[in-house]
Amino acid sequence: MDSQEPAKPADMLRPLTERIRSDVLIGTFRPGEWLRQIDLQETYGTTRAQIRRSLDDLVLMGMAEHVPNRGIRLVAPSTEARSQISEIRTILEREAALMMVKDVRSGDMGKIAEAAAAFEKAVEIGSYAELRRLNHEFHRVLNGCLVNTMMATLLNDLRERNLPGSWSGWVSATTLKASSDDHVEMVEALRKRDGPRLADIFTRHINRWRTSRHLHPDYSD
Repeated sequence: MDSQEPAKPADMLRPLTERIRSDVLIGTFRPGEWLRQIDLQETYGTTRAQIRRSLDDLVLMGMAEHVPNRGIRLVAPSTEARSQISEIRTILEREAALMMVKDVRSGDMGKIAEAAAAFEKAVEIGSYAELRRLNHEFHRVLNGCLVNTMMATLLNDLRERNLPGSWSGWVSATTLKASSDDHVEMVEALRKRDGPRLADIFTRHINRWRTSRHLHPDYSD
């Protein structure tokens, strides 16, 4: 019998793990950076045992890896791994698009539009960490309109599995603007309940890094 624990969905994480995970997602830690327990204890003001449990959570989620006799470090997904995850995401998110246009409610629509607008505004004046945070929030709010919460959790987990490898993020002002424009188009497609259009935008958004990586391998979606 396989005794390995399954990866934990983000919604099931302990509070300290969620704090560290959120800091990873906004770029506080670099891909490949060693997560030293004593440093994390000081940063988060908690015990060694609590830090150890949270690091174990990150390993189970695929955001960090245990290196024998060295410790735990953040992963930096290879191009091949990112390609495979993108293929899976494309299949799932195209189907999710058709579900979203049926599930989305007026209250959801307002929150999604606000999240897209916040990111669009930050493109002009926001810091890297702020852009990362707002981008993360937009996708979480968007997926949150799904009635199928297991699908929403899976989409979030797959997307965020790539993020520890994205330090510099968007490769230029042009690709950053393109990402924001995608968000705006997603909102419009949702408003019109145009599932096929939304599916096509998702596909483009997920896979833009493939055409941008010759400029920078760490393009974020």
